[in-house]
Amino acid sequence: MLTFQLIANTGEAVALPSTQLAVNKTEWNIEVYSTNPVKKVYSDIVEGNTYSLNTTGWDKGIYVVNAIINDEKITNKFAVK
Repeated sequence: MLTFQLIANTGEAVALPSTQLAVNKTEWNIEVYSTNPVKKVYSDIVEGNTYSLNTTGWDKGIYVVNAIINDEKITNKFAVK
């Protein structure tokens, strides 16, 4: 399963709702976009089925995260409070 785990040391990150995808590939891309203004704030190439995203120091607001595996994209939203 591909899962998103949100971590915040000085703020609070809340996942809205949980998204999971069974994958057979261990390398995939992650992209995170802020919603106000809309811009890419983070991207990475991930190896493995689990990725932890540390949101410490990020501006408060709603973010959209995309996991791209081959030609498939799953999207999730989370809030940094």
